[in-house]
Amino acid sequence: MSANRWEMKGELESAEVDVLILDRYIHSNIAYGVASGLDRSWLESLDRGLPEPNLVILLDISPTTSLTRKMRGRDVNEQDLAYLERVRSVYLALAKEYGWWVISAERTIKQIHKEIYTLVEGEIRKRLTANP
Repeated sequence: MSANRWEMKGELESAEVDVLILDRYIHSNIAYGVASGLDRSWLESLDRGLPEPNLVILLDISPTTSLTRKMRGRDVNEQDLAYLERVRSVYLALAKEYGWWVISAERTIKQIHKEIYTLVEGEIRKRLTANP
């Protein structure tokens, strides 16, 4: 996964957009890797030098709820609830450490969408005000 991010580094840095949304970026590698027993320092070193995100939003959902929402087409890791719980724990620890926004994904899509929209809109307004 890290190699793919390095291949895209130039495009990420030269993106001429106001908002760039990435689904699962640097921290995903850390969460899944640590949950698999890999060394966090080593995992972090793989992506050192890549562009850092300005905002991270973690959609938190229990593995059980996740399973009920998507029962078919799950890969081997998505079927292991104990593993998914470890991944979730790492993500939540990272969120606390880095001060990410954590949004409960246990709710309806409409509720989650509204919260994400409000959060992102507020961040954009704050940045526009700071850098007119």
